[in-house]
Formats: sequence, C-alpha cells, structure tokens
Amino acid sequence: MASRNASYELFGWDFQVNAAIFIFLKNIKNIDKIRLEGKLQDIEFIKKDSSKIFAQAKAIYKVDDYKNVIANLKSALKSLDDAQKQDSTCNEIVYVTNTPNPFNKDMSYFSGVTKLWYRDLPESCSKIIDEIKKDNILKSFNNEEFSIQVIPFHGDDLDNRYKHIKTLVNEFLASLGLSNSGFAPMLLSVWHSEIFNNGTIPDTSISIKKSELIWPLIFLVTDQASDEWISQDLDEDVYEEAKSKYRNIINNAIDRFETYTKIVADFRNYKFNGNNRKKIKEFLTESWKNYKREIDTNNILSDDEQEYVIKIILHKIIVKKQYIDNIKVGVGL
Repeated sequence: MASRNASYELFGWDFQVNAAIFIFLKNIKNIDKIRLEGKLQDIEFIKKDSSKIFAQAKAIYKVDDYKNVIANLKSALKSLDDAQKQDSTCNEIVYVTNTPNPFNKDMSYFSGVTKLWYRDLPESCSKIIDEIKKDNILKSFNNEEFSIQVIPFHGDDLDNRYKHIKTLVNEFLASLGLSNSGFAPMLLSVWHSEIFNNGTIPDTSISIKKSELIWPLIFLVTDQASDEWISQDLDEDVYEEAKSKYRNIINNAIDRFETYTKIVADFRNYKFNGNNRKKIKEFLTESWKNYKREIDTNNILSDDEQEYVIKIILHKIIVKKQYIDNIKVGVGL
C-alpha cells in the first residue's frame, strides 16, 4: 500500500521554494520576474532581456539516499528538453537538487553549495548526461546552457535546513550595505510566503515581479527611520492614530517600489535654500498632497490622518533615500 504521509511531498515543495530563492539571488540583477510551478517548468525566470531560465527541482529527504538520484536526473533532463523544445526564448536550463551525489558516482565535486556547468563536470558525470540524452532522444537539450546546482537542504530542524539559504540572504544584504540589519529572517519568511503562494495560483501567467520581492526590504529599511521630530508640528491624538494605520497601509501594499523611487527623485529635484531638515519640512508641507492617490489606495483614512500618514511615509523615505538608491542599483532595478 502506498504511503499516505504527505511529509515527503511537502519537503520537496519546500525545497522548490527555497531553490527558487537561491537561483533568484544568484541572478538578481538580470531577473525581471519569477514564477513557481510555471507553464513548462518547476521554476521559471523571465530576465530583463525577455529571455528565460528554466529550472527543474528534485529533492531527496534523506541525505544518504541515492537510489533515485539517476531517475531524478533523467526525469529533469527530459522535462528541460521538452521545455526548450516548446520555448525558444529559454537560454539557460538548470537542474537543482539537494543530494551531494546527483550522479551516484563521484561525490567530491558536489560538497556544499555547488554550481557546475556541463563543460565543468567530470567526464564520468557528463557521460551520464550524454547517455540519457541519447537513450531518450533529447534533441532540444543544449549542453552549453545547462548547469547542475546543489544546495544542501536536509533535516527536520528548520535552522539546519535553511542555513545555506540564510547565508545567501545575508550575503545579499551585505552587498547592499545592510550586513548588520538583522533583516534576513524576516525577508526570507516573506519570500517563502510570496513564492509559495505564487505556485498555488492555477493561472501560470501570473508571476512575481522582482520589485515585489524587493519591496519588503525597502519597507524594513525605511521603517527604521524615526519620525518623532515631525510629530512636534502635528496634533498628538491624530498623529498616534495615523501611526497605527500607517503600518497597516504599508503592510497591505503589494509593491510600492516605483512610488518610493519617485519620491526620492522628487525630493532631490525640490528647490530649497536652507539646511536639510528645513528642506524636508518644507517638502512635506508643500508636496504631501501629490501622493494621495498613490499611497492611500484603500481610502481608509480621514483627511487629517491621510495628511499625517503620507508625511510619515515621505519622511521615512527621504531619510533613507541613500539606502533605497543602493538597493535599486544592487538588484538591478
């Protein structure tokens, strides 16, 4: 009787979500959109030049269980071949797995986090690929566009399971000048949720824009900016109510990246003779109405609250504008 325990299947799904994050971060400057459970592949990436990366994800539950690794490899290559046959815009194909022995032959090449192009594989491994291609008549599979990527991902302890993904997220944050931010756990949690949810949507044309995945980071950065000094010019009761609604409005936003970068540009172009603090106050006073339509999209604020919430948001963005610029450049937006 077949096992009714869905744990192994859910483990595979968890690996696929994390593999998507891994490949996304490794290619972040070139990626435009990501789709989990796409039309043709487990993971599909649309790059900024409209070409695509297709990835097949296969996981083993027990780290030393190699009995199905060749079957998994064969299945992945056949699927990637079929995808390349159907979509000529794909110019990179990936087999991503968590086994340290994907060819059941030579483990020395695949210890730790590994990416090897076909041309860099040991001959004993490339021969296996060639034999699979020949036996299954895989005519569209392009060796030069193929890489195998291994991500250690094992165990029931989630700290151990996710440790390599967390390391990559921390490296990503460090590249943006945010190495001491402590954002990695929160950002990874949001990405897990967003990418998982994307994979559950039947319409495979619905993908996640890069800016949607970067927006939570922008929020975390700007939310750190203190806004206490601007409260001196505002009614205290309304200000406190506005602050509580501010977080609800921002948390419910899907993607405000374009709005945020527009605000930064508007402030830089704002003509004012005086120190920076006075310039910020003047900008808030004169410009907050310009963003009413973009920020209060749910129309849940009173007139006074709307003014205060928008001023809070503008202030946080302006104070952290250099970080926003660094993030924008670092991720290729």
